[in-house]
Amino acid sequence: MTATSALIKKTAGTSALLFGVLAAALAISGQASAFFSFIGGDLDFNGRVTQVNGSIIQIEKSGVYPLPVVVDTNSDFTGGYADISSVSVGDQVRVEAREDQGALLLESIEPVISAGYGYGTACEAFNIEDVTVSSIEDGAVYLSRAGITFYTSFDNNTVVLPGSQSIADLTVGEQITAIGQDCGQERLVGQTFIRGATTSPTDPGGGPVVGNFTCEGITGYGLHNTQFLLSHDAGGAFTSAVDLAVPAGNYDVYGVSYDDHSNHAWDTLANESWRVEGWYNGSQVYSSNATDDLPDGIDRNTTLIGSNVAISELDQIRFVHNAYVDPTYQSILPECVIFVPTSATAVAGPLANI
Repeated sequence: MTATSALIKKTAGTSALLFGVLAAALAISGQASAFFSFIGGDLDFNGRVTQVNGSIIQIEKSGVYPLPVVVDTNSDFTGGYADISSVSVGDQVRVEAREDQGALLLESIEPVISAGYGYGTACEAFNIEDVTVSSIEDGAVYLSRAGITFYTSFDNNTVVLPGSQSIADLTVGEQITAIGQDCGQERLVGQTFIRGATTSPTDPGGGPVVGNFTCEGITGYGLHNTQFLLSHDAGGAFTSAVDLAVPAGNYDVYGVSYDDHSNHAWDTLANESWRVEGWYNGSQVYSSNATDDLPDGIDRNTTLIGSNVAISELDQIRFVHNAYVDPTYQSILPECVIFVPTSATAVAGPLANI
């Protein structure tokens, strides 16, 4: 798995250059701690062992009720443990697990040499994808996935995407992505909540409404994205392919980028940019220009990444970090991409379902 190195975003209060150097060293040594991510079917986190019972290792994690992780024949104990019998209650550990039919199966476990949080700072980033809102109360959003309950606090600085939304817009039962800081305290601190990915709306006949997706005031064929891209590792530099039906024709292509610069004045990285690749029947048929780097102090910008581009039919796209491989953790969220028709053929039907 590459989740450990691929999904680290940024650490608050540390200069970008120093963070890049230290993070690379710690990632190699396995001493980075506090980091928590649940992306796709992969869970990566640090915690303290509270119980070892048969094939179950129960782990305590800030912001999460105790996590039972199941040991199977594929579990790797080569990172410092001989087998499950050598894991002891009280151990601080780093765990990689995979979701399987509602259970968490242990992929690897290793002792954490230093139990401190971050690279000499108080917090590290967390990212929890595809979790269901269970309740909203007492300054916290309660989330659930695979039988696990997460609780992450929010305040007036918490952002709800896409667009300018608030905690009041979240509804119990919907799926979101939660991003923020893991400070090793009672709760995870939620900085950004991203509501479920949106594709082009469909008409009553089951086909997409032609060119009716809108993002940042631009309308065309498109979709929202909820996964941050990271420049330093292939596991975080690409999203998976996402279904998007774009008929053959000519298009202006726009990319909207987001990062929480307003709350991170130290974030002055210069390669926060991405591009989109288009696919049809499993083959890549299009690659856009790159977005502009997101300027310091600006949370969101829009870039024309293709002008009157002739595109053969697309059925999938994926987002790609344009600075891969850059070891300085140039993270960016491709918030949305929009293909705006510039020719009549681009809006001719019939179209495939999205």
